[in-house]
Amino acid sequence: MNREEIERRLIELKQEKKQLKKQLEELPSFEVGCWIKDEHSKALYFIEEIDFTKINGVKSFGFSTKGGWSDSRHRSTRSLTEDFIQATDKEVETALIAEAKKRGFKEGVTVHSFIHNINLKCKNVNIKSKYISRFNKLHFGGDVSKCVVIFKDGKWAEIIQPKTVHIPSGDYTETQVKDILNNKFNK
Repeated sequence: MNREEIERRLIELKQEKKQLKKQLEELPSFEVGCWIKDEHSKALYFIEEIDFTKINGVKSFGFSTKGGWSDSRHRSTRSLTEDFIQATDKEVETALIAEAKKRGFKEGVTVHSFIHNINLKCKNVNIKSKYISRFNKLHFGGDVSKCVVIFKDGKWAEIIQPKTVHIPSGDYTETQVKDILNNKFNK
């Protein structure tokens, strides 16, 4: 290569560098601790870790492309820039509430609170369901001091199934047995 060819190649490389820099600036930037969504599917994930030194360096939890819940998933770092955009708090809240209902969280259900390590009854579920993004938690019922946290940082609370008593004519919950004994049971 002569000097003229080298200078021409240097100019080409500088232009290419500018174009690549511009493309890089236009890419969405995601951080650990944010929800992202795929515009073309039902995928909605919370980013727990990003390690660009690994092929599948994005550790996340959330909803798969078909809408099913995934407790833990590793994605390629490249997929962050190709398919995803940042999700809104409302999109996250809507998806989490739908998943909570699918799991059986509803009015009157007893839940083991993993935050307080006690059993609590869900109240005012349909009125007061709320996702709080800065704490990444979903709670049901009443004001924040009286609510039941059913989701936090990828973990779901456990629904406590009512104890049943078996008598020859069928299985009944503890409440139903008390009602029967108190002559309050109506079929």
